[in-house]
Amino acid sequence: MRVLFFSSLFLSATLFVASKADSASPSSKSTPSASTKNVGIVAKVDNKLITEKDLESRVKLILVTNHIPVTAENIKNLREQVLKNMIEEYVQVAVAAKYKVLAKEGDVAASLDQMAKDAHTTAKDLEAMLLKNGVAINYLKDRIRAQISWINFVRGGYAHTLHTSDKDIDKQVAKEKEDEAKDQFELYEIFLRADDASQLSAVEAQAQKLITQLKNGVSFRNLAQQFSNSPTASKGGYVGWVTANHEGASAYQNLEPGQASLPVKTNHGYYIYFLNDKKKGGQPAMGDTLISYKQITIPLTPGFKPEEDPYLNGHLAEVMGSKSSAAFEKAARERDLKIETVADRKLAHFSPEFQGFVKSLGMNTPSMPFPTEHGISVIMVVNKRVGEPPKPLTRDEIKEKIESEKLSKVAAQSLTQLISKAHIVLTNPEEFPSLPYGKKNALQKTSTLPVEDAGSVKA
Repeated sequence: MRVLFFSSLFLSATLFVASKADSASPSSKSTPSASTKNVGIVAKVDNKLITEKDLESRVKLILVTNHIPVTAENIKNLREQVLKNMIEEYVQVAVAAKYKVLAKEGDVAASLDQMAKDAHTTAKDLEAMLLKNGVAINYLKDRIRAQISWINFVRGGYAHTLHTSDKDIDKQVAKEKEDEAKDQFELYEIFLRADDASQLSAVEAQAQKLITQLKNGVSFRNLAQQFSNSPTASKGGYVGWVTANHEGASAYQNLEPGQASLPVKTNHGYYIYFLNDKKKGGQPAMGDTLISYKQITIPLTPGFKPEEDPYLNGHLAEVMGSKSSAAFEKAARERDLKIETVADRKLAHFSPEFQGFVKSLGMNTPSMPFPTEHGISVIMVVNKRVGEPPKPLTRDEIKEKIESEKLSKVAAQSLTQLISKAHIVLTNPEEFPSLPYGKKNALQKTSTLPVEDAGSVKA
């Protein structure tokens, strides 16, 4: 299972959202061909339509980027979750457009660049990787645009609520200093909102499906970015360092780094927590450990699948038989394989999945092979040592932390209100029994629409 976690780190920084058939998002103004003029409608959100192609593309991307087989069962398990998310995005973008606070293209590009950097690649290579899998990067940009636009709206509309004074910052500075002597936990979160008490059982079922996906190797950050209703979704669900006084402590304080909690019920929905790291009071965190490792990548023979490649097993046998760093390098050199060295990198700088993968490895022992964009790779940890602890948060960082906590509460309340006022109609509500939206009336089961009138979230 760790192999799946690690491969998702290298192949995606988020849940990419794209179309299987198009090289551009459906929001493109191009004229549809005669063979693609009509597509089935899944839902209508005010004056925006979600087509079957939109939904299938989003679901497929989640499966593909997490190396989950694209089977009828896996597609069925995700359709309802993904549709709920898409409906909320449409509502968020619509209100941001109304108040003229849509995300700027420069901000979307900057966020995309950061995602690519987190995945150890570039935006250009990221786009190429998506196209190679038959998907368009415009869908990913639409998802980013919705997240940024929503934060812009909440920050602008509720600025008075989010205002943080110098006195508030001073109080938090004192608290941060006091917390240094306490046990601390570095958390990621997924929050699934219930608009009222009647939805709690349906939301719990959704949370259990996400737990199943985590067990199958899907990245927690990916799921948070795609499904979480918290503003932390734009950061892959990252909460930061907290003490046992934080909400949900009973669920996460007994976890080991790399583990996710079971769903935690609240009055407004369910939380799932992922423990990235922890530290005893006054002691350095495990994430402060400096890691050095070597990585060998074996290219696949063109035209062959890994299990059919005539040379792969021979290369792997030689590499996996290495008993030292010198032997590992020798195997790469003699077989003319690419080898890279990463020296003294803080464990905390890697994704949660990769951290768990590295922690499981002994010194000078080859890892299990895992797929990457360039072939099959194996790593060997050659050194681990304690590094310097992180510097205390600056006042600006503390201000951002305070406002983020306020933003999370305000955003959830605001979205619930907007959803309740939106005109949402499902073409086939029987397929999505947990979604509490209007029954089909404006749309018929056989409704079709020209492609040029449908598409992804539009500004």
